[in-house]
Amino acid sequence: ERMLLIDGLENKIPRAQHSAGYGALSCTASPNDAAAEAGGPPGGITIDQHIAQSIGKSTAHKSILFGFNKYKETNTIFASGRDKPQPNFVNPNEMFKTLFGSITGGEGLQKANARQRLLLDAMKADIARLQGELAPEEKRKLEVHLAAVEDFERQQASLANLKCDAPIAPAIDINAKVPVPEDILGSMWSMATLAVACGMTNVVGMACNTGMSHQRFLPFRRVHVGTQFESAGSVPGHGHEGRSLQKPAMDLIHGFNMGLIAKMIGTLSLIKEGDRSIWDNMVAVYTSDNGEAHHNSGARWPIVVLGNAGGALKSDGRYLAYPSRGTKVEAEKGKWR
Repeated sequence: ERMLLIDGLENKIPRAQHSAGYGALSCTASPNDAAAEAGGPPGGITIDQHIAQSIGKSTAHKSILFGFNKYKETNTIFASGRDKPQPNFVNPNEMFKTLFGSITGGEGLQKANARQRLLLDAMKADIARLQGELAPEEKRKLEVHLAAVEDFERQQASLANLKCDAPIAPAIDINAKVPVPEDILGSMWSMATLAVACGMTNVVGMACNTGMSHQRFLPFRRVHVGTQFESAGSVPGHGHEGRSLQKPAMDLIHGFNMGLIAKMIGTLSLIKEGDRSIWDNMVAVYTSDNGEAHHNSGARWPIVVLGNAGGALKSDGRYLAYPSRGTKVEAEKGKWR
């Protein structure tokens, strides 16, 4: 009931047959005619950073971006502006150090919580003292501040129940002879979920096997078990082998990625922000930097939207299919997007 499937959006990016690169999330072409699929520089800001500039100013991290591909150089996707790629984590160990390295053995967090407790107690004592000295109108205004403090306390208590401490450091070697994307991405996604739950950031982005697929796609090595790909030992991209292989391979890969999102939804649905959960106030978008196919045209760009951003979006179980430009349906109804 909070999913929206959108099909038929157009996003034509020049020289982007195997990947639109930064154009996937910016809808702008690389400057100087650079090839998007080869990781040409961004032509403009991507939507994640546009959003982060608005709702990321009050958090420790404006956004937390991560991902992985065969070359461990996933950033052909995120950008803060023209010719300004936005860095992202490719190593779970470095991500852990950056996000949680300042918290050792929980002592740092305990001290911070103790200081916060003293501050909140002092604020409530001041408010209680002032309430007896003010006129009724001023007293009502003060009660609003007191309610805000108490609401903040409740939120912090719910985070404390999550044990918002440093998680166990990942033990993953991204330089292993046979790296496992599922383990790498799963580890970084878990850290990103905790970062959202703890208020470290409001914006998370994952880029999985993005960029020129022939060169950068790292085969999945766990989701193949019990499938037609088990004898091969992995699930590659299967761009040229026909639908008999391509469709089941992509179903497994999309299923794994969406499973990570579902796990985040399950976790954040349990944490309250006022009368809502964190998830109630969020939205997730899942799409491909390759548009609709291995050799994409940009004329049909499918997107999955999950969540309604606190009621701001109509993600209500619909499937929206816009007609492609130049088709008979589009000519009759004029509704290409």
